Amino acid sequence: MNVAPERCSRLSYDLAWGTFSLRTVVRRTEARRTEVFTGADPTQWERSLRAFKSRLYWHAHFIQKLESEVEMEYVP
Repeated sequence: MNVAPERCSRLSYDLAWGTFSLRTVVRRTEARRTEVFTGADPTQWERSLRAFKSRLYWHAHFIQKLESEVEMEYVP
């Protein structure tokens, strides 16, 4: 069973083309975490949103690494 369409953020295209900035996505994620945390059962969504935010930071880190160390693209 393929659950990716239901569980994917589908923001890769928008982040790559600049439709949304990474800052906007992080801020919206934090706002959603605040909403969820005040809800009845925050544990599941709190964990998921925290993991999503972590992935956004890793994305930014590796993009920066590729831009600052260009040879990484060509040297194994």
